[in-house]
Formats: sequence, C-alpha cells, structure tokens
Amino acid sequence: MWLRCSQVLNVTVNDETRPTVSQPDVILVLDEGFAKILNENLDTISKKASFSDSTVEFTRNATDRIDTIRINRRSGAYAENRKLTSAATGISATVTGSCERIDPLARKF
Repeated sequence: MWLRCSQVLNVTVNDETRPTVSQPDVILVLDEGFAKILNENLDTISKKASFSDSTVEFTRNATDRIDTIRINRRSGAYAENRKLTSAATGISATVTGSCERIDPLARKF
C-alpha cells in the first residue's frame, strides 16, 4: 500500500515553542507481508513495523536521531516523535500531518 503523508515540524527548545515549519510530503510504502516500511524508491527505511487494524507503527534511525512514527489507519493522522541521539538537551521535535492512500501507477491526466 502506498501513502502520501503531509508533514509539519514542531520544535521546542528549553520549553520555548518555535514556529511550525511545513515539510515536503513523504511517500511511504507499507509492506505488511514482510512487516517493513519502504520509501518511494523502494529502499527499506524500517525493517520492523507493527501493523494492526487501527495503526501502523515503526521506527526510523537517522544519523543523529531516532524517529518513532505512528499512522492511524482510520483517520490517516500521522504522528512522529524525534529523539536526538546527540548530547543536546532541552530540544524536542514532533511531526504531525495526515496520510492518504495513493496509486503510483494511476494516470494524472
């Protein structure tokens, strides 16, 4: 199943909320058969995902952070918590948005 998810980044530094920043949409491919998540180039971004009737949950590791992502399968709500792995403290980031199912082979016109 292919999804297009909108994203808005919310950052808090030392209890001070910074202005939200819109991020580019992300394309995700949910592979329930192998319980993993792929990007639009079909590269694996999470080797272990949890699928239920109501949610999809997975973790994505980046060089400086660990992202925990949860997608509500009924409403399409996208929620991501980013945890920095560096020594920085007092910084937290969340990403919110919504996902919709897409067909990558469908004609646009």
